[in-house]
Amino acid sequence: MRGFRKIIAYDDLKRLVIDNGLCTLCGACEAACPTHAIRVEETPQRLYNCSENLDLCPICYDICPHTDALIREATRFVSDALYRRESLGYYRKILLAQATSPTIRGLTRSAGVVNALLSFALDRKIIDSAVIARKSPRLILKLQPSIGLVPDDMLSAVDSKVVPCAVAEAFGRAVYEYGRHKIAFVGIPCHILALRKLEAWQHKIIDNLSITIGLFCLWTFSLGVLSEYLLHNYGIAPSEIVSIDLALEDYVVTTLDNRVLRLPLYEVKNHIMNSCRTCRFKHRRRSPLKGLVYGYSKDSEE
Repeated sequence: MRGFRKIIAYDDLKRLVIDNGLCTLCGACEAACPTHAIRVEETPQRLYNCSENLDLCPICYDICPHTDALIREATRFVSDALYRRESLGYYRKILLAQATSPTIRGLTRSAGVVNALLSFALDRKIIDSAVIARKSPRLILKLQPSIGLVPDDMLSAVDSKVVPCAVAEAFGRAVYEYGRHKIAFVGIPCHILALRKLEAWQHKIIDNLSITIGLFCLWTFSLGVLSEYLLHNYGIAPSEIVSIDLALEDYVVTTLDNRVLRLPLYEVKNHIMNSCRTCRFKHRRRSPLKGLVYGYSKDSEE
């Protein structure tokens, strides 16, 4: 029987990222692990000693969006874009758009572009599934990763995120459990970077990725910290909240009894996740266009 041996990659990931509160719970390490030894819940958890099955495996550290590994390789997927601005990153074209469907526009808060693109792609068989985040039916504040299989599933995709969501883990499930081969992936910049690192790594599941759509991200909050803050300072329980939206200089919180609370940015910034304080990508390459979305297809010639 083998003696205990450390897996250097996971040890470094835990020491440098997880234990320092820098993990954004994207779920990429869980999706990429060849022995399924990691599960992302409140924090990534190592389920068992994966060194019993592997001599050396650096993948969970390499594909984490908060490590320096594979940054240069991941950048090459967008560096051929025609234009670059420091505030936007690399881009090919800037468009002002909205969904043509009044139903889709009425169900979203940012013109329904993402929802319309995904619905169209599913309807035309361009993709066979979409990895999205949707609100938990039991707690609006909580987001859960979801795999959409039909156009109507896209109506519930959220167009902004104020708390973490392990959508990269759902990408792995779409491949392993659902057997999908043409997957669209929707995420914020750290999620997109994790997928780009998987692509640079040439992980076996990345061949099933057809389209990535990046959402604008300012920052995210820990669900527990945000819930405690709202309850302690304003007497609002998480179960009372209908929506939280960013509007210029405030977060607007709407409750079940139609109360509207405006939280100034300077007040809530104290409660953002540590990983968001050090984020290098929300206004740079791989990050989305402000207010809407950008899309990228591996088969696109644009």
